[in-house]
Order: sequence, then C-alpha cells, then structure tokens
Amino acid sequence: MATMLTPEELKILKKELTKVNNIDLRTEDIDYNQVREALIESQLSVLINNDHKKLLISENDDGNYYEKDDTSKKIDEKYYPLINSYRTFNTSEDVLDINFIKKIYNVFENFLNKLLTFKRKGKATKKKLMSVANNIDEFYTKLRVGIMALDGKYDKQLVESLLFLPDLIVYFFRYLASNNVSIISKTKIITALVYIISPMDIIPEAIVGHIGYLDDLYIAINVFKDLLFTENIDKEDVYKLWPGRNSSIDNIDKIFDTVSTVLGKRLSKVLDLFFASLTPTK
Repeated sequence: MATMLTPEELKILKKELTKVNNIDLRTEDIDYNQVREALIESQLSVLINNDHKKLLISENDDGNYYEKDDTSKKIDEKYYPLINSYRTFNTSEDVLDINFIKKIYNVFENFLNKLLTFKRKGKATKKKLMSVANNIDEFYTKLRVGIMALDGKYDKQLVESLLFLPDLIVYFFRYLASNNVSIISKTKIITALVYIISPMDIIPEAIVGHIGYLDDLYIAINVFKDLLFTENIDKEDVYKLWPGRNSSIDNIDKIFDTVSTVLGKRLSKVLDLFFASLTPTK
C-alpha cells in the first residue's frame, strides 16, 4: 500500500485517468533522421561510456577507422558520425571501443525502427500508471537508489539533477489528485507520466541505465514549469505536495540548464516535438 499517496488520492487518480479515453503515440510528424543526428551530436554517448573499453578503434592516414590498428578490419562507415561525435567530446581518451559504439548506435536504430509501428494503447497505459501509483513508495525508492548509484561515475551535479525526477513524479500524481487541475494541464501531466514509465522513449533506460532518465527529466521539468505558469501556482502550494527538499524547487532553473546542456539544443528541440506528438486525446 502506498504511503506517499493516500487511499483517497489513489481513488481520485483512478477516476481522473478514466476520463482520458485514449493515449496513442502519433509518429507521422517525427523526423527520424533528425532524432538520430540530434542523439549523435549530444554528449550522451560520452556519458554512458564509463570504463567499457575492449575492442579499440584506430584511425589510419586514409581517414578511415579500423579495429586495433588492423587495416584489414575496416569499420562500417555508418558508425563514423557517432565515432567523430564521441571523439569531439572525449578529450581525455584517444581510443574508442567499437563494441560500445555499436551498442549506442543500436540504441538509436532500435528506437527509430520500433517507433514506426509502436502504439501505446490507452487501457494498458492507464493500468500501468495506476500500478506505479499504487506502488509509488517502492517505485520512488528504487528510482532514487538507481540514480544515486551513478555517483562517482558521472558529474555530481548531473546526478543531483536526476534526483529531481522521483520527486517530480510523486508531485505530478499528488497534483492530479488535488481536484484543482485544468483539462490542459491534466493532459500534459498524464502525457509526461506516460513518457516516463514507457520503455519506448528517446533514451531507453533498459539499455543505457539510469542515465537514460535525462530525457524524462527534461520533459518533466518542462511540464512542471508550464504548470506553475498556466495554473498560477504559489510556491507555498507546491511545497505542500512536494515529497523532497523544498530547496530543490528553488534550483529548478539550474537543474534544467544542467540537463539541457548535456542533451544539447538539437536533442532538446527533438524532445519538445516528440512530447507534442504524445499528447493524449481527451
């Protein structure tokens, strides 16, 4: 039984979710090449390559890449943009791991290929959302523990920024159950929650680990900031529903800047467009 959400809040949440007739993923206007290029240009490929170096890459005088200085093992040119991007950001290392590059490339390919046919049915999605709400304490704790495990592997400020996400998720559920939500804001909150819990997002956590929640945090903060503006919510009212430290709310702009810097302007724009395509029908 959830303690971060009261039985009455869970009852209201269930009622609110039934008002959303369908939650579909519309992909018609998504530019898949733009998504791929934006991912490649971001710093994500650097961030998720910790100490994984096995099959090294070398560059020959001809400008081509090879495995372990072996010119008989030329690397497929489709990986070149990602290799070049990685080398741009990775100033401390002169060598790369082709197995890692392939893994990252596959993240992009799998996302783009599955997105073409993926449909998130409303009934299943609402059931998943309620499952998370009913087990919010466990979900919240596991997410925080997973993020905190990144400490020492990634920049401390980035890890601290990611810890804003579990609090936002709980806040969204609590706010939905407050009976003070406009239809537009309700739609955006539910959409953000759908994106966060769905395994089919731009940066899949199942493949890259908890660092993959960066895109979820970016979308969640955008919705949160929009909510504060459109609903004209007092900060004191936010504090009442906020499960974490109030000081983190005061640092929201700094947190957003940290996340946006890692994602890059191009990927941030892609996420804005992608989020718009996820808006539920009412």
